[in-house]
Amino acid sequence: MNVEIFNEHFPKSWIDSISQIYYRQVEEATFIGTYDFFKHPGIYDKRYVQCDISLEDIEYFNGILYPINILILEHVIKNIEKFRNVNFIDHGAGFGLLSVFLSRLGIFCYNHDTFQQTREHNFHENVKKFANIQPVINHIPESCDGLIISGIYLDNTGYVTRNLKHLFIDNRNRIVDKYKAVEELTVSFALVETLGTQVDIYERIE
Repeated sequence: MNVEIFNEHFPKSWIDSISQIYYRQVEEATFIGTYDFFKHPGIYDKRYVQCDISLEDIEYFNGILYPINILILEHVIKNIEKFRNVNFIDHGAGFGLLSVFLSRLGIFCYNHDTFQQTREHNFHENVKKFANIQPVINHIPESCDGLIISGIYLDNTGYVTRNLKHLFIDNRNRIVDKYKAVEELTVSFALVETLGTQVDIYERIE
């Protein structure tokens, strides 16, 4: 992980402010499911080991970013002109934390979640001093053309009907495609790169 890249775009003081809001949100939220994930996303399931990310790097983000999302952000930064005008949607967004970092890069991102693990919340309001992000929704907008799936299995085949051009998929979905949704979704896509052996990047075949 290139800490210098992150330091340029996400100063530590900014991360400190976001992480304070995030951890306060976690403490106040009502959880239905995996509280441990939201409490310690950076070290949850020791995914940082598989991503070849050090604990020191995890701590740069105060432990709030899931390692898969760190890999995705690094790739987006290195290819910022390619992704600047993409309307991403983060499937299984939770509070919408990843979109806070994408917003800092000037990239739009919808937040999609079914609220099966968290109740509805106002995280987007709490961070508006630092980032303009979308509230979490449980439907798929027509205008999304980039999909991010991180730390969750794809269980929604509705993305097939959207004009997606870029996919970032946690490759646990490829190894165990529980709902056969990834297989259906990627028929018209080519696998172009894998980040840290953990994130498959697909692009639509024209």
